[in-house]
Amino acid sequence: MWKRIPVIMLSYSHRKEVIDACYRTGASLYVVKPDHIDRYIDLAHSFAKLASVR
Repeated sequence: MWKRIPVIMLSYSHRKEVIDACYRTGASLYVVKPDHIDRYIDLAHSFAKLASVR
């Protein structure tokens, strides 16, 4: 199991200061929200694959 719980930040912002603040406060990964439903589905599949890897 994980030694640390992964924190994935999902946001609309591309601003560097927002991204930096997320990493500074403990985010493991920062992802900009997709702008189309098909990309959301792809992202969900990617997250599912990540979750299944131990």
